[in-house]
Amino acid sequence: MLSPSVTAAVFDALRARPGEARAEHPGTVEDAGIFALTARERDVMSLAAQGLSRREVAERLVLSEKTVKNHITAIYSKLGASNRAEAVSAWLGLRGGASR
Repeated sequence: MLSPSVTAAVFDALRARPGEARAEHPGTVEDAGIFALTARERDVMSLAAQGLSRREVAERLVLSEKTVKNHITAIYSKLGASNRAEAVSAWLGLRGGASR
């Protein structure tokens, strides 16, 4: 779940395909964390950023909810996030301002 104040920025960032832009221009701490994610962690983060619950992510990726939770814990650590909103912000390139 995302707070209403973040929702508009998240959808704008999703429309802009930020993952592709970051891959071309890495250089921030958040980008370093994003590039440290495994392919599966990227899959999980992509679905989580779309607002899917842990259960829905697990169903989509044919994983157990516990496995998804483990991936999310690793993602938080790599992105320096303490919750889903922070992780989504880092994933979408919103941390430090939406001007990137």
